Amino acid sequence: MAQSLGYIVVSGYDETKQIQISGIYYFKSIGKLITVYYSGGAFEFYSTLPKLEAQLADRGFIRAGRSCLVSMNAIRQIGDKKILLSNGTEIRIGRCEARSIKAAADDWRRAT
Repeated sequence: MAQSLGYIVVSGYDETKQIQISGIYYFKSIGKLITVYYSGGAFEFYSTLPKLEAQLADRGFIRAGRSCLVSMNAIRQIGDKKILLSNGTEIRIGRCEARSIKAAADDWRRAT
């Protein structure tokens, strides 16, 4: 697995957090409200998944469905309809999407 890839700074309603990227499992979006799930818990802030995806694309994150951005370092298993993360979270995906996510995760692991 990759070493620490730095930090991301996110600002919520009344708080700003600096979160270590290597500790992030995934981001989940409901509209512009993003929740980041990481080793220290969860934190909500406003942004968009496309913006986060662009910011984190070269740091091992991949889109999973319409509402999630997943750390490839946190992926434990990829099935036909779901991704199992190292923290036990299951994220639903489509079958076609599973193939492209598996290929991207394999490429990422070989490169790191």
